[in-house]
Amino acid sequence: MLNDSDEQADSGLEGQIDAGLDTIVGKRLKKPNGPVNGYEWHMKRHAKYMAAGFAVIFGGLSIGDFLKLVPERSNADTQVVIDAIDKLVGKLTRDVVELPTVQAHPESFIVEMLALFAGGAILYFTIQDNDDYRTVFNHITRRYTPAQVRAARRSQAAWLATGAAIIAGVNALLVLLAQSWPTAVTSGLSSLSIAVGLAMILYSYYWGGRVNVGKYNFHAMRFVNIYQLSKNEEGRDERINYDRIAEKQLSYWANVLGLLAIVIGVGAALALYCLPTLKTPYFWIPLAVMLVVGLVVRWIVDDYAIRKFEGADDDVKI
Repeated sequence: MLNDSDEQADSGLEGQIDAGLDTIVGKRLKKPNGPVNGYEWHMKRHAKYMAAGFAVIFGGLSIGDFLKLVPERSNADTQVVIDAIDKLVGKLTRDVVELPTVQAHPESFIVEMLALFAGGAILYFTIQDNDDYRTVFNHITRRYTPAQVRAARRSQAAWLATGAAIIAGVNALLVLLAQSWPTAVTSGLSSLSIAVGLAMILYSYYWGGRVNVGKYNFHAMRFVNIYQLSKNEEGRDERINYDRIAEKQLSYWANVLGLLAIVIGVGAALALYCLPTLKTPYFWIPLAVMLVVGLVVRWIVDDYAIRKFEGADDDVKI
């Protein structure tokens, strides 16, 4: 049986834990002073976590590369961790991916895999949250003024250019000046530049892109029940809205094209990163190329869809 002093100690510890959690929750969900538009709040949150997910992945790869500069320390403990990671990857991929059981530098491998898991989890839950939002709010009626659109796009262009310049500039300098440097250093600096530059690019892409409401509505169409498109306000089955169904189908295809580009790019990048005969510090190049190709294709599809289905005006053009 607990005496009074034990109960007071438990109460004090519980109070400290509650205070700590209140601080964490308060920082993550800080209440604004005034009313906030839900669409803007969601888009800013989505942009922040998409950027953070990729930054964690490439930041972890950078740390893993730098760790290769220290002497290798392989022992029974690290091997147990590697075996556990291998089993986890096997379960997640249904044994499609099988990692080498013997790693040249175990500490680097562990850090890189933890970064992939952490960044992948952030991206997965961020994308899921975005899908949930678009399922509920599949048509935004808000329109931004031309001045707001211009301001957002100027800021977006500046951040995109800065992020791209960081990635291209650092890697160009590494190619020109760092040929005699250790591979771990050049690879680590390359991954670090990608972590910083890509975070800037993604954040500006999603946050600046919020003003393109027509694009949001087009991509949200794939979350609309196709039978809902033919139901009137009283719930009766009315004439089918063929334009909306066509828009929904095109939205599906746009999403598939984007996913296909990502799958091809990620597959090629993994091959250049993991396969001994193809391993290179510039493994990210095919991923970047496929992302650019995917974005260009989606830009063409989005522009067509907005002009045809969303009644685009100067405020919502891509």
